[in-house]
Amino acid sequence: MISSKTYKKRRLELKSARLSCQSAQEVREGSTYSTSIGLNADASDINEIPAAVEAPEMKSLTGGEEYIYFDLETTGLGTSAHITQIAAVKGACSFDVYVIPKKPITKEASSVTGIKMDGGKMMHNGKKWLLLLSQKLCRIFLHFLIVAKT
Repeated sequence: MISSKTYKKRRLELKSARLSCQSAQEVREGSTYSTSIGLNADASDINEIPAAVEAPEMKSLTGGEEYIYFDLETTGLGTSAHITQIAAVKGACSFDVYVIPKKPITKEASSVTGIKMDGGKMMHNGKKWLLLLSQKLCRIFLHFLIVAKT
């Protein structure tokens, strides 16, 4: 059987750990995790839920409109992935440019896209491609969009 002294010491250790965790949550999440938080009916930061927004009207794509379709290839799936290729097409106009990525291409992305870096050169399915800096790509793609629009 555990002595009462050992039991009390363990209880104090657990309480200390719980308070430490709670303090970390208060720092990370702000006052929502603070101790003794309650509902205050006259609080100035309580907002009403806004009214529902009407659903947008759906339009058919079978009219005479022309659309620009584009595709991006990136160094991976994460939110910090960089663009490696941008391609677009509108009717007979097309655009296809490879970009120097600032991050390494993941193995998973390379297996999907076929794009690899080999000694500072970009290879797509074994063919070497001319690369642009991302700032220059943006200007060229914007020019393509303007020309394709007319």
